[in-house]
Amino acid sequence: MAIQTSGQGLAVMIPQGEPTQYIGMMPPNSRAPSTAMHSPDKPQIAQVQPDSLMAPDVHEEPRAANLLKMNRPDMACTMPSAINAPDPALNNEKRTMLPAPTESNVCRGKAASQGTVRARGLEPPWLAPHGPKPCACTNSATPAGQKEIYPRKMLPVSSLEVAPTIHDALAAGGSVVALESAVITHGLPKAAAMEAVARQWDACAKQGVTPAVVAVFEGRLRVGLSLEECATLAGRPDAAKVSPWNLGASLISPGFGGTTVAATIAAAAKAGIRIVSTGGIGGVHPGDGQDVSADLTELSRQAVCVVCAGPKSTLDAAATLERLETLGVPVIGWRSSVLAGFLATTAGLRLPARADSVDELGTILQRHWNLGGAGAVVSQPLPVDVAIPRRELAIDEPAAHGPERTPAELRQLQARLGDRVIRANVALLEHNAALASSLAVALGRLQPAAETAHA
Repeated sequence: MAIQTSGQGLAVMIPQGEPTQYIGMMPPNSRAPSTAMHSPDKPQIAQVQPDSLMAPDVHEEPRAANLLKMNRPDMACTMPSAINAPDPALNNEKRTMLPAPTESNVCRGKAASQGTVRARGLEPPWLAPHGPKPCACTNSATPAGQKEIYPRKMLPVSSLEVAPTIHDALAAGGSVVALESAVITHGLPKAAAMEAVARQWDACAKQGVTPAVVAVFEGRLRVGLSLEECATLAGRPDAAKVSPWNLGASLISPGFGGTTVAATIAAAAKAGIRIVSTGGIGGVHPGDGQDVSADLTELSRQAVCVVCAGPKSTLDAAATLERLETLGVPVIGWRSSVLAGFLATTAGLRLPARADSVDELGTILQRHWNLGGAGAVVSQPLPVDVAIPRRELAIDEPAAHGPERTPAELRQLQARLGDRVIRANVALLEHNAALASSLAVALGRLQPAAETAHA
């Protein structure tokens, strides 16, 4: 016997007169080559498919023996009578489990005459991409009236975890506002960070809105941290600053992290939350324009509105505004035609759109999203009594580069200006959460009216 390989798979050359043998796995519906088609002067060729095309329903005697020894019922191909036990573990749906394979319930099929015990294929059910295929032994699918052994589609495996309170609020049609957590881990000292969280929480509660703090916590991307969990997060010196580019790695190590506006937008969009509240968004740093926050990119991807006090004070506000325009992200002034300046009252740049009521603001967002738009920014100026003049917010030299640049610059401002920076930061976080909550309620009120109008 000789073996040859080709682009179509593995070819086994069997001399004339010897019985056909198959090596490895064959597709479940495939059959051995008919002897009637063999040429008397040519060797018989049996095509074996490459691994990428092999079906999981192929059986090998050693594998069957191992399954029997391991008592793995989830990987055994059984007869119809063996499918009888419900399994509540799969998405709370009524599924079926298989008993341990025994001499009486292991499928023998056509191999019985050859004395071969066959077990289910080489992949466990949760790895099979399309659910149970017809058994290679009997060429039959799941018997009529019986549930499938496992779902036809892979069960979704996600690292996103939505808190029950947030899930219930969304399911009931309530209003929810997502809050970023990088300010807890990298923006403010622990005491000030917890004060900011509590004040944002209260601002949402006053409007009947559920706050959803987003963070990486215990190896999961969580939507809806409790106040106690926020305190735990604030006390983690190893917490990462989490953006979409390092989100997956942060779930593994260190398993805790404060989400930037970008990561918060991504999580909110997956959870079905339309409004995010933060202090200031990232943007274009001064210089050659190559150091740009991922906040802007994520805004161009997700249909989420971010309520903020404009770009952070150390950024190039003009370049940030132009980049948002290029990305198709509208910036709407709240009762102002000038871009907010984060810790300052204004950045000195005029905006093309403004809104003077939450209903007007909600209508603008609805039209934007109905036309296929993605993210939007609402710019709310900081009250004058806590704002800091722009000339005092200048940074001479970058203290760091990359993801650490903004936190380093904010620490530099805190060191130079003291508690004024912290008071202004906490105030704008509370101020923005209050507006975000009012906007979320307005959107919930406007949505039924819009659906009725379209009907």
